[in-house]
Amino acid sequence: MKITGNRPVAPPRRATASENVARTDPVSSSRDTITIAGIPRSELTPRVMQALTQLIDEVNVLRSELATANQRIGELSTLAFTDPLTGVHNRRAFVGELDRTLAMVERHDQPASIAYFDLDDMKSINDGFGHAGGDAAITHVATTIKENVRATDVVGRLGGDEFGVIFAYADRDSALGKVQEIQSLISDADVRFGDKTFRVSVTAGVAPLQKGETPETALNVADAAMYVGKANKKTPVAKAS
Repeated sequence: MKITGNRPVAPPRRATASENVARTDPVSSSRDTITIAGIPRSELTPRVMQALTQLIDEVNVLRSELATANQRIGELSTLAFTDPLTGVHNRRAFVGELDRTLAMVERHDQPASIAYFDLDDMKSINDGFGHAGGDAAITHVATTIKENVRATDVVGRLGGDEFGVIFAYADRDSALGKVQEIQSLISDADVRFGDKTFRVSVTAGVAPLQKGETPETALNVADAAMYVGKANKKTPVAKAS
């Protein structure tokens, strides 16, 4: 017993289990726990409850349609920036990545390089194996490049049989070594087309990315270096200064 002031006060008596059961109305308790849009169901008239239920159904439909639309937007975005044949960046996406890399070079004085690959004798491949065979050769080149660069590097298809690679945080000589390795991997592996196999080679030019360059300038420098390599068959990769 607790003392309050001068009068003793008895502690509150706990209800017995049977009394608790007797006081509980399962139906009303169940109704009180059900809510619609955060409002207890017991507080809603049938008409309001029907309207809210219909509204919730409509919201759920809209959510589903929005999720589908967002998925479709993602698919369209992928199509807009990806080469459909090879799965690498298309030229537009590659130029955008090159612009961002040049900004990094400008701001942070970090080394970066660009390589320009050209598939040799593409006309002969198309004449001998048809355009489907040419597509197989292009896919072989793209796959070999993509599988042998770092996750931070960017691969893009720049034209029909031309590819570019942005080597982030790599000076020209480091990029040159990687390009020579990729060239060997491309030429040493068979291209399989139906029941036929053939081999292809690529010529490449490598250039360092410079402060003040635009993406177009950087591509032109690497492209010019690639043509130097074309002119010198003994050295099918050339570097720009």
